[in-house]
Amino acid sequence: GGEVPLAEMFGTFALSVGAAVGMEFWARWAHKALWHASLWHMHE
Repeated sequence: GGEVPLAEMFGTFALSVGAAVGMEFWARWAHKALWHASLWHMHE
């Protein structure tokens, strides 16, 4: 009986996937906002 409950396993999986996707979107947004903003400021 050392079985892991399916709900717990799914919850952990969903949490890790959600965190990875969230970080990816945040990194893309931050890169676009900060990088392009700083480039525009340098050009001006």
